[in-house]
Amino acid sequence: MGAVGTGGRVGVRRMEYRWLLPALLTQEIPADGDGGRSAPQSAPRSARDWAVDVVLFVAAVWGGLAVWVPLVEQAPDVSPALRVADLAAGLVTCAALWWRRRWPVTLTLVLTPLGVFSASGSFGLLILMFSVAVHRRPPVAAAVAGVFWLPGFLYPLVWPDPELSYAGSVVLTLGLTVGVTGWGMFIHARRQLVISWRERAALADAERHRQVADARRLERLRIAREMHDVLGHRLSLLTMHAGALEFRPNAPPEQLAHAAGAVRTSARQALAELREVIGLLRQDDAVPESVPESVPQLVPEPGPPPESVPPHADDQVVHADQVDQVFKADQAVQVERVDGEGTGPVDEYASVPRTPGLADLASLVGESRRAGTAVRAYYRVVEPHTIWPVAARGAYRIVQEALTNVRKHAPGWPVTLMVDGSVAEGLRIEVRNQTGPSGDPEMAGRSEPTGGTGLVGLAERAALAGGALRYEVTADGEFRLCAWLSWTPVENTGITTGTRSAREPGGSGG
Repeated sequence: MGAVGTGGRVGVRRMEYRWLLPALLTQEIPADGDGGRSAPQSAPRSARDWAVDVVLFVAAVWGGLAVWVPLVEQAPDVSPALRVADLAAGLVTCAALWWRRRWPVTLTLVLTPLGVFSASGSFGLLILMFSVAVHRRPPVAAAVAGVFWLPGFLYPLVWPDPELSYAGSVVLTLGLTVGVTGWGMFIHARRQLVISWRERAALADAERHRQVADARRLERLRIAREMHDVLGHRLSLLTMHAGALEFRPNAPPEQLAHAAGAVRTSARQALAELREVIGLLRQDDAVPESVPESVPQLVPEPGPPPESVPPHADDQVVHADQVDQVFKADQAVQVERVDGEGTGPVDEYASVPRTPGLADLASLVGESRRAGTAVRAYYRVVEPHTIWPVAARGAYRIVQEALTNVRKHAPGWPVTLMVDGSVAEGLRIEVRNQTGPSGDPEMAGRSEPTGGTGLVGLAERAALAGGALRYEVTADGEFRLCAWLSWTPVENTGITTGTRSAREPGGSGG
């Protein structure tokens, strides 16, 4: 590709062998999209331009002398004044070649009359005509060529050639004019084609950047809406507990202390989530598209299959069909009632719909299986109920988008899903599948086109959860997506990628 993500914006890859290109092709494309077609050739000469100018100057001097010397020997009766004038005109013509790119038309029209008597300047004039055809539009070049040919009618009268008739000399001049003009027009057309390719590539690149920015913005709004729902629920809990304190001022001290602690906890969580929403909406679009190379080994090297990894003593290793019950076992957060109805457990999330999280991964796997995708799911998650809600929501969305991408772009191929996490290690998600046409002809024809912005949203999700995301296609055609999310809240999380928490295995925290 011609562009890669660098820093806060997606930059254009450095042009290779710039010195071998004409200065016209190394200029930045102007904002009006003209591409330098009609702009003055004011760019500094490139190394290639200097080399070409030197070669053409030497060729003009050598070629002019090669024509002038035989003519002088064949016409000894030519006056010395004409010889001196011829050499002077040739010198002026050769010197003018150094400005042929800036004023090709002016120099050619001004010096063309010298072609009536100057044999030493003939090569220089042809090079000027060639420069007009290269650096100006074809209609202009054709008009200048018509004027350039006129001295050919008078030149045979000043320097008659005993071996060539008058008509032959005129036809030869016409042939040389048409030849250099046509050659220059060909080079002009080729350069304009290259410039048009650059313009189209720049427009496509700008459109891709716009789509990526739109995808980031939409993903942030989606995340903000989810967090808004959670924040609203936190505030409703805060109101409920505060109301309980107001209506039960004579409750036992332990219940009052418990309710006050619940108010404090809910207020702290609401404040933290409010900061996350505000920080999320304030993020600009100057975000790298992917994790820089400074983040090592986020995509694991080939190793033993996940089922061969020995679990810890307190790990919960279950199949996808049973993981739902395991995750939901500790889902509810228990608080004590102090509202006059007695004491008892209540579900903290009972008043509003619960946002998706780790407990819903099994349903995602089942949905993909019902859609015809063979999913091998491996879970090793310790105490899933203690995970940061932002990370839980991010994990759900990452798995959801990854499985959707498999159905879109690799239908018929089996996919391996691995979810591994604990408080000490954070949450790691890996999705692997083969790419390319599937062995099932019916499924192979179901691949869908896409804008390629889904992975941008996944990077946003991972960054919001204090983690990072990377994806690659291996040499054997396997697509790997690996994400790491922080298990516990991270202060001042923003939409940036390429950062790792010190808790991440292999990270360089501190």
